[in-house]
Amino acid sequence: SIDLKRGIDGRIERVAEDQRVFSRILGRTFEISAIVTLAGLLLGYPLAYWLSTLPARRANLLLILVLVPFWTSILVRVAAWIVLLQREGLVNKALTSLSIVAEPLALLFNRVGVVVAMTHILLPFMILPLYSVMKSVPPSYLRAAISLGSPPLAAFFRVYVPQTYAGIGAGALLVFILSIG
Repeated sequence: SIDLKRGIDGRIERVAEDQRVFSRILGRTFEISAIVTLAGLLLGYPLAYWLSTLPARRANLLLILVLVPFWTSILVRVAAWIVLLQREGLVNKALTSLSIVAEPLALLFNRVGVVVAMTHILLPFMILPLYSVMKSVPPSYLRAAISLGSPPLAAFFRVYVPQTYAGIGAGALLVFILSIG
């Protein structure tokens, strides 16, 4: 599975350089999974934080929007991304009409398209563990750190973020394992 074979004498040896494909594919899979996990964390952490600071009624209503992808078929979501990312799709039309790019970008059937679609599909698996952990962190801790003289950003990263490591770990592990598959 990692470009090894048994030699004539029975020892394990690497296959010829021109026949090695599995290690590159395995490396690419881990790379894409790591990128999707990082993208999910960068998008999911602020959203989960925002949801955890809302009143319960509004947070529950918006959590339904987070859960909508679970009720939508993966094939439908992928088809929607194909419509959005194709050369004449909405994303390329917006980029060219705003003069950000001169000609349409190749966003489909490459790693960019794979990362975008997988991040969208797996984002709820990052948001839900983060949200559940963030709801258990008392907001008074952050207010106390600020009232004791800590700048708000430093208080957030020194007081709040360490208390959410369990959610970060659970979400990242869940997304990484699902994206490897």
